[in-house]
Amino acid sequence: MFKAVTASLVKEGSKEYLVVAFSSDGYKEMFKGTKDEAVANGDGTKENGNDSWIHGSVNSEGRWEFKIPLNNGESYVPVVAVSDKNYQAYLNKEEGKTFEDALFGRQFKIDRTAKTLETDNYNESDDKEAQNTDPVDPSNPDQTKPDPTKPSDSSSSDGSDNGDSSYAPVVDTKTTLADGVYMPDSFDWSGGSGRLAYIRCTKITVRNGQAYATIEFSSSSYDAVRASGGTYYNIGGGNSTFEIPVNLNANNLIYGRTTAMSQPHWVEYTLYIGLAENEEQAEKAKQAKEDAAEAKMKIREEAPVIVGLEAKDTESTVEYSKYFRIFEYENDVRMISIDISEKTALDEEYTENAKKAAAASESKEQVQYDENGKAISKSKEEYTAELYKNKVVNYLLVPEDFEIPAGLDKEYIIVTVPSDKTFMASDEVISMMEELDCLDAITLLAMDEKDVKNDTLKKAIKDEKIRLAGNLEKPDYAKVVKEESTLAVLPGSVLPEEIDKNAKDKDKEKLEKEAKEKQEALEKIESRFAALAVPVVIDRSAQEEEELAQAEWVKVYGAFFGCEEEAEKIFEKKVKEAEKNGKN
Repeated sequence: MFKAVTASLVKEGSKEYLVVAFSSDGYKEMFKGTKDEAVANGDGTKENGNDSWIHGSVNSEGRWEFKIPLNNGESYVPVVAVSDKNYQAYLNKEEGKTFEDALFGRQFKIDRTAKTLETDNYNESDDKEAQNTDPVDPSNPDQTKPDPTKPSDSSSSDGSDNGDSSYAPVVDTKTTLADGVYMPDSFDWSGGSGRLAYIRCTKITVRNGQAYATIEFSSSSYDAVRASGGTYYNIGGGNSTFEIPVNLNANNLIYGRTTAMSQPHWVEYTLYIGLAENEEQAEKAKQAKEDAAEAKMKIREEAPVIVGLEAKDTESTVEYSKYFRIFEYENDVRMISIDISEKTALDEEYTENAKKAAAASESKEQVQYDENGKAISKSKEEYTAELYKNKVVNYLLVPEDFEIPAGLDKEYIIVTVPSDKTFMASDEVISMMEELDCLDAITLLAMDEKDVKNDTLKKAIKDEKIRLAGNLEKPDYAKVVKEESTLAVLPGSVLPEEIDKNAKDKDKEKLEKEAKEKQEALEKIESRFAALAVPVVIDRSAQEEEELAQAEWVKVYGAFFGCEEEAEKIFEKKVKEAEKNGKN
């Protein structure tokens, strides 16, 4: 799926174009038409000499953008994009990939009267049906005269947009709930620059079977919000408050206009508003809060309930390890939990951190305040750095372009997989990656060249396919940025060792000092990587007591590097060898 972020209609003389920008540059080419038409047109792209394809380009905001020609004011525009990654797999004849496997369809619906644009999953039969329907403004289904709580159009009335064309896609507001006022079962948000302490959803109003959310910003500086194809205006007397149409139990992309800067500026946010339409959904929302809280404090044996995700199997397949679990969810999403404090000097402190974080997760009021009672704003990086201080660190492994429900990045470390640009500092993991035949996923090594034992890595360093990037005491963050690292793997030795409670006072004092220094060094590394949006994983395979528990960590890296089947085969072989040798 490819997600439209902004869209606008542009006229150049007598020609009209739909200009659309996307959240990813993974789709370099686009074809105007259906998927069948794209396949029939041939498997070439514009880069390869086929002029039927439209090649994208990077716009002024750094987004990948396409300029689609329109004919005679058409309102329904089917398009097909080709995934660059899947197209290369097709060219390389990987796993029987066809050209059709690289194609993804989408339909755009344009309402020129309301100046809105709607994106749907492309379906040819739906398109034919839509052609026989008079287009309406989806953000104003009753076609009534607008009021301050309803959209005017897709731009502000005072024209203070500073050339901004941020567009909030029209959403499906229909619900089976009876008309009335409801409190949300769950609400969370993501986005912004970290200057906003919170967005709250104070209530949900259902009118004529359509859902509207009343949202409040922690600031009085927001005067307008773009949502569902329209612009809505502040109805609050204190903090900025808006009533906007929403799609329940799904992500809603909005833009808030702040006047706190020298000029009005639109800021992108994503809201997830959960409201159960039946008892089963209500129970799931409640369970998700409890599970998120518990997962910070201990390794779970059952898959946590996660808002917006569906577990494929409730039980983990991990059999021997004490320090990690893996759970599978629909859409190829994985959750990996790693206990990084058990049997270390971090145990008591990180357990206490986890209890506080768990209490915040379960509370409706997750905002922290300073001594003057002012709400404290946090950036995404600060939320991530705090997650590393829990007893158990939980990772959500998601495929490229998978859209996670807003707010999950405050509960889980989000990792896009497979990771192919890894900062590696663990010898144990290098050995497992060699078994998995995925050493090419390493681009940076945090060790001295003389300490590199692996022949494949030595050659890669010589060929400059892998670069040395300092060491654990002093990582080269400039290279991490330059190489666009997507994952950092550290050895378990970065964790401060458990302090012997029976040690003499003088020895104990020394050990506590060393442990504190080691903890501070670790937290500094984690906060630096968090600031660079690079997820950090600490490998504890060497600290497992049993051989099979150590070997089972290959499953972790199979998940991170996209070779889970190979990992399972490798581990099953070791289990059989252990059984044969009487070690199991």
